[in-house]
Amino acid sequence: MAVSSQLFIVARMNASTIYAGDLPIITGKIIDQFRKPVPGASIQVNYPFENINATSSQDGAFKIIPTKPATVGEYGISIITTKDGYEMVMDIMEYSVLEKPLDPVSIDAEGIQKGVQDIGAMMVNGLTRNPIAEMLAQMELAQKQQEELEQKQAEIQKETDLLGKQRKIVNDSLQEDLAQMERDTEFYNPINAFSRFVSDIDSSVQNIFWGQFNLTQQQYIDAHKAKMEALENQQDSQDAMNIYREKAAVSRDKIIRLNNDLNVHYSNSDNNTQALFDSQGKLRKN
Repeated sequence: MAVSSQLFIVARMNASTIYAGDLPIITGKIIDQFRKPVPGASIQVNYPFENINATSSQDGAFKIIPTKPATVGEYGISIITTKDGYEMVMDIMEYSVLEKPLDPVSIDAEGIQKGVQDIGAMMVNGLTRNPIAEMLAQMELAQKQQEELEQKQAEIQKETDLLGKQRKIVNDSLQEDLAQMERDTEFYNPINAFSRFVSDIDSSVQNIFWGQFNLTQQQYIDAHKAKMEALENQQDSQDAMNIYREKAAVSRDKIIRLNNDLNVHYSNSDNNTQALFDSQGKLRKN
């Protein structure tokens, strides 16, 4: 019987700083606590101006491409991932959008055109200013603007490289934490812990205990699914938890009926013998 697992999102954006008109593209992978890829996970990415839905591929990978270009500003993105049998997980990413730099060719052309216009104006008005010197001044200004732009781009690239290194360090740390968590919890996970428990019980009734274990695990899976459906239907978290508790509860009557069926199934008893006991598991008086 499957045991509920934890999802993890390992994602990155094409750049933490982009220009207006570009698309903030996100690529990543969905894994579980054992670092195994999780295919078929539902992924919802909430951009500032639209929501994009996707599903992880067979190797757990996904790629999100928004349809609306970025505008100047500071933004945050939430990534929500769900799948039956797993706990929901959310990740937050931030990015900056800058004004797109001007094309150096267009800067020079605009500067030269303005210089030519100024020369024409000076000739019409009979001014004595040197038109060549004016044109050179315009070109020098354009060159200065280009140098400032290149310096700004170099600073942005440096920041982007630093963020990339930091993201790699965080991702490597996450992978190590997942590996350590797997090593630390393997001995105590539900199946291994229950296996150690039933190992000391007479083998003739071990199947009865495993049947009870499987029932409770299925109850948990069904309860988790019902809770997620409640949240998707816009019910608040308290109502969703109440639904979870109701679905996860295993009544005494249900356990008694299960034990009766298991005893008959594994030939520890028969239907005639089980009929001697009432729904409370007590021997009938008649």
